[in-house]
Amino acid sequence: MPPHRHAEGKPQSLGAAHAGAGGLLPCALAALMCAPQPAQAQAGPEIGVVAAVSSEYVARGMSLSHGRASPQLRLDLDAGGWYAGAQVARVRYDYTAPGPQLLAYGGYAEKLPSGLSWEAGALWSTLGGSAYRYHEVYAGLAGDRLAGRLYYSPSYYGDAPTIYAELNGSQPLRGALALVGHVGLLRPLGSAVDEARSRIDLRAGLSLGSGNWNVQLALLASLPRRHGSEAPRALQLSASYGF
Repeated sequence: MPPHRHAEGKPQSLGAAHAGAGGLLPCALAALMCAPQPAQAQAGPEIGVVAAVSSEYVARGMSLSHGRASPQLRLDLDAGGWYAGAQVARVRYDYTAPGPQLLAYGGYAEKLPSGLSWEAGALWSTLGGSAYRYHEVYAGLAGDRLAGRLYYSPSYYGDAPTIYAELNGSQPLRGALALVGHVGLLRPLGSAVDEARSRIDLRAGLSLGSGNWNVQLALLASLPRRHGSEAPRALQLSASYGF
């Protein structure tokens, strides 16, 4: 998923994924939680690159890599409130051979007088075939330690329309160590289908940052519990480096 934004549209590291795409990036993604921070005043668009690897690519309570490691690369463009980005990740979906997930997103973020910031945007994701493509629109509100988003897709992975709500948070502990957490709810609209049935996904872990590096170890859970290759492992280790 795209990273949450705060003042001047800059990425905000809140320890969640993606997405989701889950969630663009996701989430919006477990291994891409620490994005480079542009300067407060910028003469032109800022470009950032994040390279990451995760022991498993998990989005909205589902494994998109069947328990395998997933390298990921993301490009972010920030233009004073307006932002856009793209990500490619290695996935293994529905017992197929490994392939890329492509994800693109864009939106606008603005800081409010209260110190909070709001944002709105859209994203597009594909895992290869047309049955695994979908697009969403989203809106969010973020503070220093908490950020929430609401997503709507008219055809999630080619099936029912869905809404997805998420809340992400971080709490500094000592030095560069922080506690991070995520809770999300995916709910189909209209008649439910197997690929889009309601579920809750949870994530809690520790994040350690040093310079442009970020390493995280997280405990994952989803309700109802999933079985087979779609069920994520309980532990996830990820590392990212921002340029």
